[in-house]
Amino acid sequence: MLVSREGAGRARDYQHDMGAAAAIAGREGGRRGFSRRGWMVMASLTMDVVTTIGTGIVIGALLIIGGLLIGVWLGRRGNAAETNQQLRAHELLEMIRALSSWTHGMAGEVTQYETHLRSLLAGSSEPGGTGESPWLEEILKSNEQLRVRLQESERLLDEKAKEVDSYLSEARTDTLTGLPNRRAFDAELARRFAQWQRYGTPLSIAIVDVDHFKKFNDTYGHLAGDFVLASVARALADTVRDSDMVARLGGEEFAIVMPSTAIADGAHAARRFCEAIRGKTWEFEGIALKVTVSVGVAQAIDSDLAASLVKRSDQAMYAAKETGRNRAYFHDGVTSQPVGDSPARLSAASRSGVPAHLESVCDGLRERLIEVTRK
Repeated sequence: MLVSREGAGRARDYQHDMGAAAAIAGREGGRRGFSRRGWMVMASLTMDVVTTIGTGIVIGALLIIGGLLIGVWLGRRGNAAETNQQLRAHELLEMIRALSSWTHGMAGEVTQYETHLRSLLAGSSEPGGTGESPWLEEILKSNEQLRVRLQESERLLDEKAKEVDSYLSEARTDTLTGLPNRRAFDAELARRFAQWQRYGTPLSIAIVDVDHFKKFNDTYGHLAGDFVLASVARALADTVRDSDMVARLGGEEFAIVMPSTAIADGAHAARRFCEAIRGKTWEFEGIALKVTVSVGVAQAIDSDLAASLVKRSDQAMYAAKETGRNRAYFHDGVTSQPVGDSPARLSAASRSGVPAHLESVCDGLRERLIEVTRK
């Protein structure tokens, strides 16, 4: 809880410094008697001093709250549900960044205020000055201390933001392959599925599973298995478009989110995935290693939820395994079909990927295009 303790200390210290400055100002005013200009300066600074004291208190309070949130989050992150954990972490990161930005801005305002005080102090030191120097010097000193503390607060907040940001990045990345993990895949799928529902943009999902992987591990060992999984991940990532996401779901299973992809194109992509892995040979500790994959692909259709789209892709992948592995199947909304054997089925499945509420719009556009081309 370093942040919260330092935050509380800053608030207390600044209150004490500004209180001392105010006391000196009062003593000087009573003992020496201010000129008219002196009292006007004092009045003009009163609200600024009160505001600055309030700023110190607010910063201290916010840092205490930030420290408490960070402490609670770090303490519970191993036990909380993953989805809620990610949500809280994102909210905390945004809060820290906003507070850091606010602190940076406040430090700039304090610097401007300090410049104003220095000009007043310079004026009071001139011949015929009003003699406000002692209390101005104390306020100036306190202001400088606040500026330094604000800068330190900003540094601490930036450190915490980097810590949370690093955690979020690690939490969404598979450590073995460097690919996005299941959590990141679910988030991307939800985003793309929402786009499909709203705009009718085609969306296809492919599930890729390494064939006979348990036997491979038993034969070559887990280190070789890990090496091959990382190699398969790189090969898949090199095969997809920039807009696609390749993720590792777990074990030897991968998934590819393919936005703006109807089933015909998705099926061709699935075939490329098979060919890309089939054509690779990897060397590990002097041993040449080869594997194959089974791929299932499905396009979002009107009856789908995100989960059912993944399920249909999974069913197509298992159909590929059951018929010999090292091949790709697509799900047309009813059954699984081998890629390349059913062009008519692919065409029908592509059409079924249009959400029902947009189908009439598409039909109207299609008819209009036919009319225009006939002319």
